[in-house]
Amino acid sequence: MKADFVNTYDYTEVVSREAQTAFIFHETFPLTARIGTIVLFAGGMIAAWYTHNPAFLFFSAAAFLMAGVKIYGVWHAVKEEMKRIKTKYGTDHFHPVYSFGEQIYFKAEQKAGTVTVPLKAIESFTETKNLFVVFLRGKQFIPVKKDSFTKGTEAEFRQYLKEGKYKNVS
Repeated sequence: MKADFVNTYDYTEVVSREAQTAFIFHETFPLTARIGTIVLFAGGMIAAWYTHNPAFLFFSAAAFLMAGVKIYGVWHAVKEEMKRIKTKYGTDHFHPVYSFGEQIYFKAEQKAGTVTVPLKAIESFTETKNLFVVFLRGKQFIPVKKDSFTKGTEAEFRQYLKEGKYKNVS
């Protein structure tokens, strides 16, 4: 399937939070680490209960701290992203237009100029409730809102990503 999609919407704090959460958990907190955190937390709590040794609570606290650091990372990333948008565009949101064709074209309606990225820069993708988050080389991502296609559809875009052999990390 050939890429021929256009996606445009208001990029707000809500969109940023959903995209940043997917990015941070994909890039820095893979499934094995999430499972390990749960096992460490539960194991420490169970061991402390059965042995009556509070030292095991240290393991639970370490797991809780690891999860807390990730949650703080999302909060901080969203805060920084919103500050960057306010500085760059003079408002707390912007209106991106993503066009997937021979390349990926990005244009913010508030600024002149277009940024292009080759399609081969796509490494993987994930789906959230409202977004496709397309991961690019260099720890970059493109949030694509599912309900905001002006050319193509959500189902066609999902099929395009799957046929493109891009890894779905959902």
